[in-house]
Amino acid sequence: MNNKINTQPLISIVMSVFNGEKYLEDAIQSILNQTYKNWEFVIINDGSTDLTESIVQSYQNDHRIKYFYHKNIGLAKSLNRGIQLARGEYIARLDSDDRAFPERLQKQVDFFISNPDVVLLGSAYLQLDASAGMALSIINPPQDNLGCRKKLKLGHSVFHHSSVMFKRQIDGETIFYDASSIIAQYAEDIRLWITLCSKGNVSVLP
Repeated sequence: MNNKINTQPLISIVMSVFNGEKYLEDAIQSILNQTYKNWEFVIINDGSTDLTESIVQSYQNDHRIKYFYHKNIGLAKSLNRGIQLARGEYIARLDSDDRAFPERLQKQVDFFISNPDVVLLGSAYLQLDASAGMALSIINPPQDNLGCRKKLKLGHSVFHHSSVMFKRQIDGETIFYDASSIIAQYAEDIRLWITLCSKGNVSVLP
């Protein structure tokens, strides 16, 4: 695959951060270290009062990093603003306290291109104990479409939020988080997964 940087990014990484100074630099650096290069990084500062803004602004010499600030409105609404601002065909999620392996974006975009029926793609993830500086375990969600759907019907999230990539638009409709319901306050991801499941296949990379 050609990794030449284009004016139109194929992938938009979307992050909402609220007082995330502790791990934010590591998260940003993990995107800068990606082997795949045709991306933009949309970072929404959701009213942080710590050093979040100065950390992000230290990367403003990289034109692919787009920074926006607004007063605190909550995760779902903040992510929706990021999606509105995104230009990529695919949305990749990353939280400020997570890191992406260097080949994450390349593997996920390759999978989407090879499987055009898939609208949502998760992956296995490594759980870390930050205080001890060690890995605890590798979590492998169900990898087949049927297994994912069964888990969702039982109310399980299925995917680690920071591992997913999904199509920004399906049949001309932009996909947003449900920011209006009470459940969105603590399970905004599950509602999005259910919406995407109704529009196509889902899968997980091991």
